[in-house]
Amino acid sequence: MARARKPGTPGRTTIPRDAVKETTRRLTKSFKQTAEAELASLAVIAQQAYLYLETMERPFEVMPGLVAARFAKKGGARRTPLGRMVWTGNPEIWHLQLFKWSDECWDTENEAGCTGGTPEECLAEALLGWGA
Repeated sequence: MARARKPGTPGRTTIPRDAVKETTRRLTKSFKQTAEAELASLAVIAQQAYLYLETMERPFEVMPGLVAARFAKKGGARRTPLGRMVWTGNPEIWHLQLFKWSDECWDTENEAGCTGGTPEECLAEALLGWGA
């Protein structure tokens, strides 16, 4: 899968460290309360003025004690981009840009009509299209 690269240097962000830490905590807590948490875990990656939201597939047993082969390899868990939250300067209000699978890029024009909002609202909106 060729997906749009994240801009800038990995790990470099213009978002304040405290805002990244608190927002990541809130997103992780909110994700754990969803049905999707049984199948995947949430990865939050801070880069430039964005928090990227991705799910990482959890290993599953094919038979008791036997995990699917793709999880035996390093990096075998599939990562699925959901969207990216755009820093507005206020840790309570974020813009959301979904990942467009049709073009394998970010919905910067907001064709999906995302409203954004709190981190929890952004996550709920991003999960609506998960697995589609």
